[in-house]
Amino acid sequence: MPGRRPRSSGRHDELLPLLIARARRRDRSGGGGMRTLALILLVLAVGGAAAAAGIAVAAGSAVQKALTDCRLHGQVRRPLPRTSFVFAANGSYLGAVRAEVYRVPVDFAHVSRWVDRATVAAEDRTFWTNDGLDYGGIARAALVNVAAGHVVEGASTITQQLVRNMYLSDVRTLDRKQREACLALRLAREWSKKKVLLAYLNRIPYGHRALGIEAAAQTYFGLHASQLGPVKAALLAGLPQAPSRYDPFVHPDAALRRRNVVLRAMAATHALTRAQLRDALAQPLGLHPGYAYTIRRDPQFFSYVEAQLVQAYGRARVRDGGLRVYTTLDRRAQAQATRAVRRNLNRKGDPAAAVVSINPFNGAIVAMASLVHGRQLQFNLAAQGARQTGSSFKPFVLIAAIWKKHADPDRSVYVSAPFTYQPTAQSKPWSPHTYENAFFGPETLTKAMVLSDNVVYAKLTLDVGPRAVAHVAHVMGVKQPLKPVPSIGLGSNSVRPLLMASAYATMASEGVYRKPYAIAKVVLPNGKRDTSHHWGARKGKRVIPRGVAYAITRVLEANVDHGTGVSARLAGRHVAGKTGTTSNWTDAWFCGYTPRRATVVWVGYPHKELPMRDVHGIHVQGASFPASIWHDFMAATLHGRRPIDFRPASWPMHAWEGPRGAHGSSAPARKRKGN
Repeated sequence: MPGRRPRSSGRHDELLPLLIARARRRDRSGGGGMRTLALILLVLAVGGAAAAAGIAVAAGSAVQKALTDCRLHGQVRRPLPRTSFVFAANGSYLGAVRAEVYRVPVDFAHVSRWVDRATVAAEDRTFWTNDGLDYGGIARAALVNVAAGHVVEGASTITQQLVRNMYLSDVRTLDRKQREACLALRLAREWSKKKVLLAYLNRIPYGHRALGIEAAAQTYFGLHASQLGPVKAALLAGLPQAPSRYDPFVHPDAALRRRNVVLRAMAATHALTRAQLRDALAQPLGLHPGYAYTIRRDPQFFSYVEAQLVQAYGRARVRDGGLRVYTTLDRRAQAQATRAVRRNLNRKGDPAAAVVSINPFNGAIVAMASLVHGRQLQFNLAAQGARQTGSSFKPFVLIAAIWKKHADPDRSVYVSAPFTYQPTAQSKPWSPHTYENAFFGPETLTKAMVLSDNVVYAKLTLDVGPRAVAHVAHVMGVKQPLKPVPSIGLGSNSVRPLLMASAYATMASEGVYRKPYAIAKVVLPNGKRDTSHHWGARKGKRVIPRGVAYAITRVLEANVDHGTGVSARLAGRHVAGKTGTTSNWTDAWFCGYTPRRATVVWVGYPHKELPMRDVHGIHVQGASFPASIWHDFMAATLHGRRPIDFRPASWPMHAWEGPRGAHGSSAPARKRKGN
């Protein structure tokens, strides 16, 4: 009848003690009786009742040969992933690289003593005394399976489970079971018990993408493995048998029953007293899902770093290679950038803002944020969004004039007057103009920068050459293709904020370009620093003379002191900077620096170029929200730091007038609003 055990099961129960005793006697005499018996019973367990008799006869002689031939040396281990982590400049945690599974190997010093007690009680009570196989357990399981006619019970030790996990497939076959037993015996001879148990705890799956006890402790309790008490350890120790069936998030009742089974097993192995067991059984599951592997602080910066890692190592190694990545991000500065944006753009419908700040001494990116309505954007505008720069590109025109023409900005004069450029009859006429369509007569190049006069800088661009302007911008940090068109000096090219910050950092570092970097160092799983990819600060390269850098700094200081950048002034500090606004009000910039920091702020709508003609009741210019955000951020991040002066440097200069400097009518100068 279904469900009844065969009559022969009673005879098996009678024979079992006799078979085991006889095998033990042979084992003591060196004949390997227990191992032979165990392997025969393994065959019975896998083959089932129908094949038991014939297979058992042949198995006895084959077992000894298998044990002799089996070697650990040369076995190919299954590779296991190891989670990669990213940290801020001060070592604080930013997040884990997303992966299909999470695994963080630990040593015994970082595993609670309750974990090994619960694991041994749940999986292998004879672990500390067996030689890799539990012969009594194998015998009992084999006889039960023969009686049932199919596999209903197993008897794998922790050592067997480990070798299966390390070396073998998951397909149940006779050959695999023999190799599993053989390798377990070999492993038990060559490894200490602690090493076997630790390897097991670091490799076994616990469900919810957690491989190993540390990942499991973080996933289910938000704790380290060293912080687990007996109740939590018992819950985790019960999961590897069937992680989905006992999933405490999905099947809490089944998980509770399984945990209690493990707790009772711990009491049976004297790991718990009766009083401790009573208290433990009364406790709830106590789940507290951890987010160590799913949370990403400063996700835009994190993604920027991850993209660089993937480019260097490939996605698979970044995801599963156990890298520890230390970045340049200053969490304090990042928070201050976020607060500065929220303070200035805090209403529904406000445009977004991107902030990038670089340490000019070494090129380290200390802050990178893109926000709209106070929330971080998924798209990293600071590193990926390219928009027209407006007048914030004019410093590159003046640098070209100072460097290539030795033009003294305080003595070189251009005329602000109506001007049309049409090199050929077939060319489309170009007539640059100011926002108010007003012209200001003769101006020094310094005054034209302070007034942000488009006409003067359009003429200057043509005189020094658009290609020369593109070259200057490129060597200083705008490392992207630039169209050397006549309007390049007025910001007609679209540039990413990160690249603008890099170029302005070159001005701050006295003409030395340092490639901006976000990754300070990468530590490999073996604990050694990766030197093959040259992470971290690299030697700077002088790209413009010191005297030229100081000359442009003096002009941009004047712009902040009494020009379009007055909103960016910092009390007691030397500040140089330039505003930028596109002609259709879609983009507004402030790019500036002190000797300690170079910071760029962009404001605009991220998904579409919409005119910003009514934000908090004003037209958005570089002199408005961008300069205010820049001021608030820099005032906070530099607070408490001793002010540093820009160091003077000389460069041979003279009054220079290009071919277009003396042309155009002179109109009475009048005060105008900055852009």
